[in-house]
Amino acid sequence: PAPPLSTREREFLPFFLGEGALGVTDLVNLTGAPASSTYATLKKLEEAGLIEKTAGQKRILTDLGFQVANSL
Repeated sequence: PAPPLSTREREFLPFFLGEGALGVTDLVNLTGAPASSTYATLKKLEEAGLIEKTAGQKRILTDLGFQVANSL
């Protein structure tokens, strides 16, 4: 089952489907959200097991994240 997601978390996940690996700056540019709340949102998505950091500090969807993003 998918964890409960905030509106912003729901907005962020589909970008990973279309773009692949994304960094904070990428998401700020795509969404217009402030960097501070982008960091907080990414942390929550990581804690929920929906995204994970790559070696280059970008984030990618986990298998669960991919399923959740596709269901939004």
